Amino acid sequence: MIILVSITVIFINTYVLSQRNFSLVSDNVLDRNFRKGEQIYNRNQTKLFFPQPLVQRSLLPDLGCEIDDKCSDDTIPYKAISGEGTDKYPIICFNNKLLIHKTLKDTKIGRGLNVAVVDSKTYDVKFIENFDTYLEETFFLRFLRLKLNDGDIAIIASHDEMTYGLKDASLTLLENYGSQTIKGVKYRDSYVMIGQKGLARGKAIEMHQSKGRSDFGSAAQISGCAKFPLGQITPLSFPTLEVNKEGKIAVGTTIKNCGLTATCKENEFAAHVYTGKDNNDEPKICVDGKYVIAKGINDAGRGLNVVVVSNGKEVIRTGHFDTWKDDSTNLEIFLENLEDNVIIIVVSFDEASLKLSQHSKTLFFDLGSATIQNLKYRDVWVFVGQKGIQGFSPYEEISYAGFGSTYAPLIDKRMCVPQAWGKNSIRAFRMAGNGCEWMGMAANGWEWMRMDGNGFEWMGMDANGWEWMRMDGNGCEWMGMDGNGCEWMQMVVNGWEWIGMTGNA
Repeated sequence: MIILVSITVIFINTYVLSQRNFSLVSDNVLDRNFRKGEQIYNRNQTKLFFPQPLVQRSLLPDLGCEIDDKCSDDTIPYKAISGEGTDKYPIICFNNKLLIHKTLKDTKIGRGLNVAVVDSKTYDVKFIENFDTYLEETFFLRFLRLKLNDGDIAIIASHDEMTYGLKDASLTLLENYGSQTIKGVKYRDSYVMIGQKGLARGKAIEMHQSKGRSDFGSAAQISGCAKFPLGQITPLSFPTLEVNKEGKIAVGTTIKNCGLTATCKENEFAAHVYTGKDNNDEPKICVDGKYVIAKGINDAGRGLNVVVVSNGKEVIRTGHFDTWKDDSTNLEIFLENLEDNVIIIVVSFDEASLKLSQHSKTLFFDLGSATIQNLKYRDVWVFVGQKGIQGFSPYEEISYAGFGSTYAPLIDKRMCVPQAWGKNSIRAFRMAGNGCEWMGMAANGWEWMRMDGNGFEWMGMDANGWEWMRMDGNGCEWMGMDGNGCEWMQMVVNGWEWIGMTGNA
C-alpha cells in the first residue's frame, strides 16, 4: 500500500512539473514570437502586432521543385530557373508548389518575363503571368505598378529574349522590387529574381547569366529557403491620374472664334492649338472661344496636354501627362477610357517623346494619328482625333527639331473642327497579316508606309522619287534620295556606314 501511494505521488508531481515546464516553454515561445512581430513592425512601419502563423506546406515538394536545403518552419522553399535558348522553358516553384512549367495545364509561359506573384501574408498565389518584353513593356509596367500590393512577392524568370522592349521605367521599378542587377541584363542574357514590392535595391534574391559570345545565356537559377520580408518594405507611390472633369475645368482667356476671322459652321467648333517656341513659352488649346490649356490653366505643361470635347461642343475632360519625366501608364489609361465619338485635341510642349510608350502611340494611331510614330526628342506635335475614326485625321501636324538640343519650329494653327467626321476624313488604310501594317497617302503618291516581316519598316516618298526609306535585317538601315540619284545611305553590319552621292553617280 505504501509503495502504491509513493508511486502515485511521484506520478502526480512529475505530471504537474511537466505541465508547468510546458507552460513556461509555451510562454517563452509566444513571447519570442510576439517580440519578433514587434521587431517586424518597427522595422517595416507596418501594423503587424501578432506573430505570423506557421507556414503551411506540403510534406513532399511537387516534381521539379526539389531543393538541397532543408527549410525551417519559418522559411519558405523556393526554386526559379530561367529559360535557356528558345527550347528550354523556365520553372518557378514556391512553397513546394510548381507554379510555372511548360507541362502545366493552361500555363502562361513564353518569351520575355514569366511572373508568379504570391501574397506575403498568406503565401497564396495571386497571379501567374507572361509578358513579352521583347516587344514592349507597357503591360508589364502597369502590372507591377497597379496589380501588386506593397510587400507582395514577385518571382520572375526570363525566357528567350527579355530586354529589347524594356525601358528605364520598368528597370527602375524592378529596382524598387529589390533588384540590383537588372540594368546590367543585356540582349538574350538570362535572369531570375525573387523580390517584393517596396523592397530596397539589393535585397532581392537574383541571378544574371550573360550570354557572352554565345547565342543565349545559360540558364540562371536560384533555390533555397527564404524568410519574408526579405528586408524593409517601403510603400511605393506613383504619379496619380489627375484629370479635370466637367465642373472643375478652369477657363482662361476667352476670344471669339478662338481668333479665327471667319465663323465656323453650325456643326463645327473653332479651335486654336499652339505648341510654344521653347520651354519658357506655354502650350495653348482653345475650344469654341475658351482657352482651357494655357499657362496656369488646368495644369498645362511639359509633355502632352489633352482636351476631350463631346459631340455637343462641350469640353468634358482635360489632362496633362509629363511623358518626359513619367512613364505613360496614366496616359494609356486616359486614352483607353475615352467614350465613343468624342473628339480629342493634343498639343505637345517642351519635350514629350522620352517616355512615350509604343502602346500610347498605338492608341493615338487608333484615334487617327498618322505621325505620332515619328515623334522624337523635342519635336512638337498637334493632333485632333476622334474615338472610332476610320482612317487618319486631316487635323495633325508635326515639326521636327533636327539635330542637337534645339527646339523644333513651333506650330500655331487655328481651324474649324467638325463634330461628326465623314468618310472625307479618311486618307489612309490599314492592313493585317504579312502585308503593310499601315500607310498614308498625300495627293497621288504614297506619303509613307510601314510593313511587317522582313521588308521595309517604313518609307516615304516625295512626288515621283523616294524621299527616304528604312529597312530591317542586314540591308540598308536608312537612305535618302534626291531626284534620280542617291543622296545618302547608311548600312549595318560590315557594310558602308554611309555614302553620299550626287547626280547619276
